[in-house]
Amino acid sequence: MTSNSVLVGGCNCGAVRYSLTSQALFSGHCACDNCRKSSGAEHATIFAVPAEAVSVTGKTSQYSYTADSGATVTRHFCPTCGSIAWNQPGSMPHMRAFPIGTLDDISQVQPSVFVYHAKRAPWDNAGAALQTFEAMPPPAP
Repeated sequence: MTSNSVLVGGCNCGAVRYSLTSQALFSGHCACDNCRKSSGAEHATIFAVPAEAVSVTGKTSQYSYTADSGATVTRHFCPTCGSIAWNQPGSMPHMRAFPIGTLDDISQVQPSVFVYHAKRAPWDNAGAALQTFEAMPPPAP
């Protein structure tokens, strides 16, 4: 990892590691269909950084799909353990989104919003105090 890393993390088996030279620009819970199914949980908790801040070691496999927003998302994951390494949202090609749970120190990033809030399970009270969106907010210019 680089000496100026701000955030570091990786997959469950350690074959894929990342080093980020930026703080999270966006963080939150997402209850869209794809995030729920890929995480195996009621919602996924992710954060995003600029693509130029990302350094990855290790080989990943890819899976592309059409998100609830209609944009294509490419999910990069470890071919050994199956952990999601990062997502590349087609609507924001300049960003990379990482699951917060892949950070070595998950206390470094805290969710600030809950997107696709209406799709959450009625018993999911996570992020009750967060700003909510019924879809992804438009990307920043």
